[in-house]
Amino acid sequence: MGVFKILREYFDSKNTDQFSLLVSVRDYDISKALDFIDGHGDKVTSLNITHSSKSATSNNNPEILIAQLTNALLSTPNLEQLELSFTDPDEEYRPWPIQRLSKPLAKLQGAFDSLKRLGSLRINGIFIHPSFFVKVPRSVRILELRCMTTPLW
Repeated sequence: MGVFKILREYFDSKNTDQFSLLVSVRDYDISKALDFIDGHGDKVTSLNITHSSKSATSNNNPEILIAQLTNALLSTPNLEQLELSFTDPDEEYRPWPIQRLSKPLAKLQGAFDSLKRLGSLRINGIFIHPSFFVKVPRSVRILELRCMTTPLW
């Protein structure tokens, strides 16, 4: 019996009051990394995502990254802790035109708004785009921002 099958059976035997899960994704396709908890996203209470644009396994298309983040947040409604770290070792970061992705970014904001239990939010690095700022859910009590922003803020 494989490890993931054993984990899956364990997930199935517990409800959200009996079990919580920390998921950590580092330099990997976010949607594929969360596939193994399919149907159990409500049991994920802590999510850490680290994305490096230089990683061979990362998808650097902003639209795909935004969609993957949105889906990950919408599929984990009971998150209590969320850490998003975006690193770009290239010193000459060149942002893409943010105007073309206003609808996907609005959906991403909606996904953040849906996190009613989120108590801790940490964002590191260049989060999506220096001009994009996520409106923090009201439930957040611990907020740590270590990210590049536009001087217009």
